[in-house]
Amino acid sequence: MPLGFLFGKKPKVPSLPKTDFAGTQQKTVGENIAALPKSKALAQDINAFNLEELSRALEFALPSGLKQAQKNIRAELRGELDPEDTKTLIRSATAQGFNLGIGGSGAGRNLVARDLGIGIQQQKQRGLQNFMALSQQFQTPRFDVTSMFLTPQQRIGLEVQQNQAQFDRDVMAASVEAQASPFGSFLTGLVTTAVGGLTGGIGTAVGAGLIGASKLGGKSGNQSVAGGSGFSRSVGGLGTSPRF
Repeated sequence: MPLGFLFGKKPKVPSLPKTDFAGTQQKTVGENIAALPKSKALAQDINAFNLEELSRALEFALPSGLKQAQKNIRAELRGELDPEDTKTLIRSATAQGFNLGIGGSGAGRNLVARDLGIGIQQQKQRGLQNFMALSQQFQTPRFDVTSMFLTPQQRIGLEVQQNQAQFDRDVMAASVEAQASPFGSFLTGLVTTAVGGLTGGIGTAVGAGLIGASKLGGKSGNQSVAGGSGFSRSVGGLGTSPRF
């Protein structure tokens, strides 16, 4: 039976896994490129859904209002003038020509054409401004495709954490493997208890023997002293032979 089974053994410390920074960077970029088509399709669907929800809300608040606004802006961008505005421009330019003494002449007609051209240009500029203002009202949350990607820095950080967790797990596994088996620990405990009991019994027996020997030695000494006294009395007083 191996001793490690009873008493355990020295654990083997595993090596810490290394992180390949260059390989992780290339792998991350490649995976992001591979995921781009599906990510792009998902982003388009999400953005279209958000725009549809906004259009539905505006339609509910003002039925056909959005369509009419789009129609007016398209007309403005083309430079189309309202008929009443066109008549007003022509009358104003004609009156200005007569005031200048060129009414009815070619110069007067050029003055009318100039004012109409300025009106058309201003109408186009007004349409562009209205378009930008309307666009601001349709600023729905835009889904960022890059939010679905991992950067190399993030990927390296995750791999470092994973390697550290694997190292901690391997250290714990090595410690558990180096421990004595439960049955071996049980046998070791039995042997230790038995040896302790045997050692205690021997110590008790030796102590008792030493105490008994000490008592016997004291009693023998007293008897010798008593015998000596009898011998003295016999020799001094009675004249008899000593008793042993």
